[in-house]
Amino acid sequence: MEAVAEYSAQERDETLATVREALDRLDAEIERREETLRENWADMDDAAKEAGREQLRSLRQARNEMGERYGALQESTGSAWDELMAGFANAWDAFSDLWKTTDSESENN
Repeated sequence: MEAVAEYSAQERDETLATVREALDRLDAEIERREETLRENWADMDDAAKEAGREQLRSLRQARNEMGERYGALQESTGSAWDELMAGFANAWDAFSDLWKTTDSESENN
């Protein structure tokens, strides 16, 4: 039984590491988008500026939600893990949908 517990802990740790790496990549991409917005700011009209600010605000808010859920995952144990992981997966899906929307809107502006 100890081997099962060790495997579960190892699997949990690997999942957390994978999630952390994904969040780090998202942070870098959001930063890249912010930099692009700053670089193009002078050439943008007011509507494009507001759209860019709103997109970044929405992405940051969704990313913060995932960060909070990640923190809860780090602290979870036992049966709470599955429920919290499902919540994180839902937050990830919502972020992914938002990301696709902002990409689409950026292409149209």
